[in-house]
Amino acid sequence: MPSRTPQPITEILSRISAELTDLAQSVDRLHSLAQSVDDSGKKEKEAFLQEAQSIDLIEQRLSSLSHFLVELVEIVPPEWEVIGRSAAQKLKLSALAHRLSAPEGHAHPSHASGELEIF
Repeated sequence: MPSRTPQPITEILSRISAELTDLAQSVDRLHSLAQSVDDSGKKEKEAFLQEAQSIDLIEQRLSSLSHFLVELVEIVPPEWEVIGRSAAQKLKLSALAHRLSAPEGHAHPSHASGELEIF
């Protein structure tokens, strides 16, 4: 039976912000892929680099969303509470669901688990 204990929304927003920051850092590390393309096929490399520039935009958007949530945490009344576990149970990645819904101070699995979709 899922926990129906309300949690301060500020805690949930902080956890989402941390996830977005982690994703932004992971995306930022993808820049090395674009740099590793060799110079053969100049036209193909230029097209690839144009597409790879979207990596930077994705990282910036994730980082900005994280900062936005941090700012919301500062202005949301601390007494506002929600039962976030119900929403988290709809997520496919169980480790992510746990990190987003676990009460403050509980261990958070750092490894990916659940239904990971890989292309």
